[in-house]
Amino acid sequence: MKKKFSVSSLRIRLFVVIVVSFLFSLLIYFFLSQISNKYVYSVYMSQDRIDARNEENFAEFREYVQEHKLKVSDTKDVSGWVRGRRHIYLAVYDGMDILYEFGVYANEPVYSQNHAAMDSVYTSVPGEPTYQYILDPSDTMQVAFADGSYTVTIIDFSEEFILRLSKTAALLLSLVLFLLIVLSYAGRISTRISKLAKEVKQIETRDINAPVTVSGKDELAELGRDIDSMRREIINRLEREQEVWRANKDLITYMAHDIRNPLTALTGYLNLIKEKEYTDEAERDRFLDIAIGNAEQLRKLSNNLFEYFYVFAHPEKNVPTEVYDAALLIGQLVAEHTVLLSDNGFRFVIENVIAEGRMISVDAVRLKCIFDNIFSNIEKYAYKSEPVSIRVCEADSCIRIVIANAVDIHADRCKSSGIGLLACAKTASEMNCCFTWDKSGDVFGVTVDIPVFCQEGER
Repeated sequence: MKKKFSVSSLRIRLFVVIVVSFLFSLLIYFFLSQISNKYVYSVYMSQDRIDARNEENFAEFREYVQEHKLKVSDTKDVSGWVRGRRHIYLAVYDGMDILYEFGVYANEPVYSQNHAAMDSVYTSVPGEPTYQYILDPSDTMQVAFADGSYTVTIIDFSEEFILRLSKTAALLLSLVLFLLIVLSYAGRISTRISKLAKEVKQIETRDINAPVTVSGKDELAELGRDIDSMRREIINRLEREQEVWRANKDLITYMAHDIRNPLTALTGYLNLIKEKEYTDEAERDRFLDIAIGNAEQLRKLSNNLFEYFYVFAHPEKNVPTEVYDAALLIGQLVAEHTVLLSDNGFRFVIENVIAEGRMISVDAVRLKCIFDNIFSNIEKYAYKSEPVSIRVCEADSCIRIVIANAVDIHADRCKSSGIGLLACAKTASEMNCCFTWDKSGDVFGVTVDIPVFCQEGER
């Protein structure tokens, strides 16, 4: 299956961040370059600043010559002064003839072809074309050497160094800005990954109920949702295991008494018959009837036990259901049992207030099993002198069936283990129904809630 293209993809976002960062950094570079150029040409290269630098350079050179009592032929000392100033061009003239030059653009000096007019300097750099620098009057001055006065030209090219330095600084700043933006985005991704890993570690080691942060629509968000889904699935499985464990514990508690008593009685009466400890045939038959009754009770308990284990060991999440008329189906299920029990001495008060046309979606076989269990308990434990109340009505968008009966006090000898009720509750839940029971004094009641089925478009 092809993965859907999404602008929320981390790869797409990273590409966008890199492109935007590059363009933004490029814009900053050009902006800073323009600022530096404007400063150099408008401020640093103003005539006042140029004159001030020239005066300072000539004053320093004149002082240096006088201090060291240099002759014009002391080129080594002169070049030493120039080497201490990387952006200075110095030339010494004797009249109209250039004697020597040092500094910037003096690596391969090209002497003036017209010595009669000392108004310009031809300069060149290896690999670059020669160009002409027009001398300004402030660029030349007479300097008194130890052996005479000579014309000295000093030109300050420091603006080129400033321009190169400013461009380099702008480039570095733009690069740093680019890296900061990209690394900031990468840091956010790394923080999300670390947070997700920390939450997974917390779930693994300490708290399965710890929340997993899910934000956004990218791959990390999808991973977070998958982890959270897995966490919820683990919780559901653990709850399922705990439910089974509690159910088994309840089963053991219920069955311990219900099996032990009839089994003890069955063994006792069979031993009496075996040892012939009865007075006559009638008493023997009575012992046999009691033993058979206890055996039947054990058989019913075993059937309930198998039913319980089947329901809880084979849960079905999507039980196939069909749509039925609520009044018709429920009326039929109730009638099947009330007719038989009425012949056995039970009385019923039935109230059915379901509106016509109400539909329910259930598995009729499973619903019949629930009713079979309810009326089986009525037959075993209900007090015949009191009528059994059956009310069918609508409540909270459900069809509610409430069945209540008085409990026969003599039925305590075969007290219910509750296994059938647990099985009914589980069966009902598989059909999205609800089965509950309650005992208040001598009255026992069960309630079955079945959601009303709505056609598409109905409310």
